[in-house]
Amino acid sequence: MALLGIPAGRIAVIPEAADITQDEVARAEADPARVLSRLGIRRRYLLHTGGHDVVKNLPGVLSAFAMLSSQGRELDLVIVGEHGPPTATLISRAAALGMLDRVKLPGYVPRADLIALYRNAAALVYPSFAEGFGLPVLEAMTCGAPVVVSSAGALMEVGG
Repeated sequence: MALLGIPAGRIAVIPEAADITQDEVARAEADPARVLSRLGIRRRYLLHTGGHDVVKNLPGVLSAFAMLSSQGRELDLVIVGEHGPPTATLISRAAALGMLDRVKLPGYVPRADLIALYRNAAALVYPSFAEGFGLPVLEAMTCGAPVVVSSAGALMEVGG
């Protein structure tokens, strides 16, 4: 308002929201086995979305996943997001923990596949060190997935 001289009455603040429709969720429920099979997912899984950058705390995700696995939990870990320079470190860490065969890195997935992944996940794990918003948290909840978040940034508010 101050910068552009726009009166308050002409401004509407629209909160961010997931734009996943119930029709898309229903389509994802129609044939999830096809999506999961194509992505090489053969058992229950935890899901992380949102890229491989350092702020996403993927080493922490891997360590927690290794701990769960050592307790006999029969889960895989699916980490969705475009591959980049941090991906090699992520693969090395998974191998060092002896978890490489249980960590799936499909890279970028189309929207319909992402919705199917959210819909069928045991939980979305999103322990970021910092988040301005955390849209994957809302997307997962829209699809009915349980969500585990850190207390960083807006995640507690968005996930609350």
